[in-house]
Amino acid sequence: MPSPVEIPKKIKIGYRDYKVDYPYTFTEQSSSVGQHCATLCEIKITGTWLNVTVPDQAVIQTLMHEILHGIEAISNLGLFRDNDGNLDEHQVDGLAEWLCMVLRDNPDFVKLFLPSTDNS
Repeated sequence: MPSPVEIPKKIKIGYRDYKVDYPYTFTEQSSSVGQHCATLCEIKITGTWLNVTVPDQAVIQTLMHEILHGIEAISNLGLFRDNDGNLDEHQVDGLAEWLCMVLRDNPDFVKLFLPSTDNS
């Protein structure tokens, strides 16, 4: 079995430091791949889904999906909500997919957010 992708154990979302638990084994919801809890500042992501190893790209996309849930919860902006206030998981998933693609396909863009190593 291939080793799981290495993802950070902590992620900062706004002012909060989130613990990332991966690979996590869900017992409470066997069909879950990821879970976000704003109260506990936790993101949980499984390494297997329905007895199948989750591919690295799906793990990364799930992490982005759960980060977006964190942004939505902390910001109180009502992102990803319909007119009745219901959460639209398809919107969260779609944006997570596109953000992953933009970040993966544009490493020079990502470098703009990293501290400069220039000592001049």
